[in-house]
Amino acid sequence: MRNWAKLPGVQSSSQLVPAISVLPKDGAGRMRKVAGVNFLLLQGDAVSRARQHGRYLKNEIWDGVPMVLEKKNEWIIRRGLNFLHPRSIFMEIPLWIYRNILISLFDRGHEPRYRWINRALSEETGIPISVFRESIFHADALMLLARTSVMKHLVREWPSIGLPGCTSAAVLGGWTQSGRLLAARNMDYPLIGPWEKHSTVFFHEPSEPGEIPHLGVSSAGVHTAGLTGMNLEGITLATHAHFARKVVLGGSPVMEIGDEVVRRARTIGQAVDIARKTKRIGHWTFVVTSAAENSAVAIEMSPDTTHVREPDDGVLVHTNIFHSKALQNDEALISGGCCADLVGRLRRVRTLLDSRRGEINAEDLGRVLGDQVDPETGESRALGGTVSVVTTVKSVVFDAGQQRIYLSSAKESPTALGDFLEIPWGEFRSPRSGFWSEEVSPE
Repeated sequence: MRNWAKLPGVQSSSQLVPAISVLPKDGAGRMRKVAGVNFLLLQGDAVSRARQHGRYLKNEIWDGVPMVLEKKNEWIIRRGLNFLHPRSIFMEIPLWIYRNILISLFDRGHEPRYRWINRALSEETGIPISVFRESIFHADALMLLARTSVMKHLVREWPSIGLPGCTSAAVLGGWTQSGRLLAARNMDYPLIGPWEKHSTVFFHEPSEPGEIPHLGVSSAGVHTAGLTGMNLEGITLATHAHFARKVVLGGSPVMEIGDEVVRRARTIGQAVDIARKTKRIGHWTFVVTSAAENSAVAIEMSPDTTHVREPDDGVLVHTNIFHSKALQNDEALISGGCCADLVGRLRRVRTLLDSRRGEINAEDLGRVLGDQVDPETGESRALGGTVSVVTTVKSVVFDAGQQRIYLSSAKESPTALGDFLEIPWGEFRSPRSGFWSEEVSPE
């Protein structure tokens, strides 16, 4: 079984995981690296927190996700338009349209605060602001590329058994050993390497009125809690992508919508209200849980429709397939193998959870995230119909009632097969916490 180790500063020095801490230059924020995972305490307003992020992780960001995401959709366009020579002058036309028209149209739905955040990250790292802007829009732009069938030329390169996707599960208190709600999430993305290499936990202590202290589990340079996050009120969020026929150009990026949920929602009802009021670019689902309410929902969304799905007998499982009939009508499943994968993961997770009803703990959910058994054949696979696959770049278990998360520290995918760190957030919120006290010069 994998090692579930507590972080340094929480247990005796004889059990410490090797770590390095960095003193802030301006008295704000803290940074520490443990078992290869970056931990940042970010303080102040949104721009100040972004500056702290850029300052502490400048080198990691240059080597990280934004530098790849900026060009990934352009790579897809080049591969999709394979009837044009990659270096042909005619290839520059669709690329110019993507960079200068499509991204600009998406930018109209960009809230000013995120433009300021991108500028702060750019100024602190020396990386062009366009890199951060295009990395934020990458996932939504990918949906448009899929809609225009550019991706159909790439499907041949994937096994016919299916395509990778995220998996989330939530079990209410009646299912768990502790009586508390627990949630788990694998994030899958075809960006293997940079994401897990620079895995980062951001502890946000915002100074703006109405904003809730929160954490985001992400990667260096991806400044959002809107993919995977938790706040001090016990709300957790996991974002799932869906592909469908309808895409609009005037909506907000999903990472910004999810980020607002984590920053401001104190109840599931408030999370649903935030989702309903905001126009989306594409099709998404937020799996949201509330420890205080012992409840969970899947907020399934198209650009203009929102459907809320409740748990089934105390369990909520979601992959990348809509459960709402209305949204299913517009959903685009790339192949039969893809559909089998999405449904197969749902079935497999539910089977594993049913076998532990009333006794489920965080380790059980960790095992679920690392499961590689194909429900159709009973065989172990690294891709196709399994929960843990080669594109699993982030694995987290939430115990929001205790303000605690368990994060895989693996530096390669599938991350759910690696060691998990137990992270008791409440013990790290103060810069005077013992976790941050072991100060070492960056040099």
